[in-house]
Amino acid sequence: MMVEFASCSTVKTKPDSTIIEVSDAFEKASGYSKDELIGKSISMIKHPEQDRKIIKDLWKNILNKRVWVGNIKNKKKSGEEYWLEQTIIPKLDEDKKNIDSFLSISVDITAKMELEKMASIDKLTDIYNRRMIDQFLQVEIEIASRHNEELSLMIIDIDHFKHVNDNYGHLVGDMVLSQLSKIISDNLRNSDIFGRYGGEEFLIICPKTNKDGAFILAEKLRIIVNDFTFDEVGHKTVSIGIAEFQTDDTIETLFKKADEALYEAKNSGRNRVCV
Repeated sequence: MMVEFASCSTVKTKPDSTIIEVSDAFEKASGYSKDELIGKSISMIKHPEQDRKIIKDLWKNILNKRVWVGNIKNKKKSGEEYWLEQTIIPKLDEDKKNIDSFLSISVDITAKMELEKMASIDKLTDIYNRRMIDQFLQVEIEIASRHNEELSLMIIDIDHFKHVNDNYGHLVGDMVLSQLSKIISDNLRNSDIFGRYGGEEFLIICPKTNKDGAFILAEKLRIIVNDFTFDEVGHKTVSIGIAEFQTDDTIETLFKKADEALYEAKNSGRNRVCV
């Protein structure tokens, strides 16, 4: 019989992830009945957007008979996402040589994760806000400086965006910002860090990327935006400024260089990339 822990849900699986036992709390949290869960793979509740690196780290540890603790994004039967802080404990057989099963003890941290998301995500565009971008940029500058790695910063500005707000209204302007964010997000590399810095201005941090690599990415994004038809307003363009990190750069100096490149792009006709 599955042991119940106060404020926790528990699930026991075979080494191949087949569910053997679940607690009442786990049943309630997932939205599935015990009959629907037992005999199935635990992956049935895994959210499709769960970070693969975390799952890889999880398996690396538990298959080496080490306890793993971390946060996992799951999906309820209803499709609703929820977060669990999980402690996964490998249970050994009688000979203490092979793994017999895994016991997962979980605490629901959905409310906590939602609060953290609200503090770091721009509500309109669902990408990082200025606060988080500043934090990421500081970290990436420290990494690039310490390990002598390449790093580039990109500032993207929507051309003639004031015209959209003045002629179509702020609701349409918000829609353009949201659509642009989606277009760019869908065409970035996994390593790129994307956020809204304010108004119609966006930043992309490109770790391990020199100015030439950043230029290729920026040109790709510029063309994609240029070819896209936005709802209500049709075609819009962006201007992009790029700066490459140098060892004596700070957030302020790197941003200033990218901003100056953006200014050059604007002044030389817009809808272009400048370094």
